Amino acid sequence: MNLIKTGLISIVLLITTATLFTRCKQEEKVDNTNAALALFNHDLDTLNYLVDSVFYVQVAGNDDVATLRSTFLTSRDAYKRIEFLVEFYMPETSRFVNGPPLPEIEVEEHEITEPHGFQVIEEILYPEYAESDKEHLLLEIKNLSIFIKKYNDFFGVKQITANHLLHALRMNVFRVIALGLSGFDTPLSKNGIVEAGTSFSTLNRYLNVFYAASKDEVLVNDLKNKIASASTYLIQQKDFDAFDRMYFIKKYANPIFRDMLTFQRSIGIEPLHTVSPFAVMLKTFLMLIIMMQMLMPKTVLFTLHQKKLL
Repeated sequence: MNLIKTGLISIVLLITTATLFTRCKQEEKVDNTNAALALFNHDLDTLNYLVDSVFYVQVAGNDDVATLRSTFLTSRDAYKRIEFLVEFYMPETSRFVNGPPLPEIEVEEHEITEPHGFQVIEEILYPEYAESDKEHLLLEIKNLSIFIKKYNDFFGVKQITANHLLHALRMNVFRVIALGLSGFDTPLSKNGIVEAGTSFSTLNRYLNVFYAASKDEVLVNDLKNKIASASTYLIQQKDFDAFDRMYFIKKYANPIFRDMLTFQRSIGIEPLHTVSPFAVMLKTFLMLIIMMQMLMPKTVLFTLHQKKLL
């Protein structure tokens, strides 16, 4: 009888210990995620400040066009620091923050939704900014501010998970390749390569929250260095049209994407196994870009870009 009691007590203690251990591991991951969310909220506050308290004030105060463009690009750069997470959780809202400047037509509802956001503002500021566009620009900045504040409302209550956050970071590598390096969301300012550098440096800023959890120092240091090198390489590129996208994808983007997945598994966070429609679109778009760069001379690609066909 005593033997049975002793056995039951041992089983209970074993289960309790395992439960406590599991909870500690979960809490450790939650703490990591909370630290990443704090970083995100800081970046989001920076974006709000630039749009509301700097950009809008400068336009209202009739600052010169060079100043307006500089603040516009700084604001876009701030957006690139949060893009990975807002595109993952709030793609519909993000469409009005950095979507294409084209109206969306709902045939069945007989409705036309006008575009808003950074790309609409870019068309006002580039290639020429007219004083007569001031009120339109102010209105678009107000609209931009409204949609950005939806991020505050959402992430103020949203409980994000580590595997979602790390998945969003990896998917942002695809997004940079397909939309950033191609100049898809910066067709007039041609600032896409520089912004891609910001997007890649953002990877390390958020991964730093998780690096300490890995026991593979070689993997961590290698991934850190690859990301830092990719960011530096992008920021140093001055000629958008001459930039060798194929070289960058093979040398930096593909290895980083692969190593990020290896790192995630090394810290015991299972990757998402679902494939989002956006991921499929990005892969398809990427393959089209690669095929065009392989088959067409650079002069043809440049002409397509100039005519807004690429």
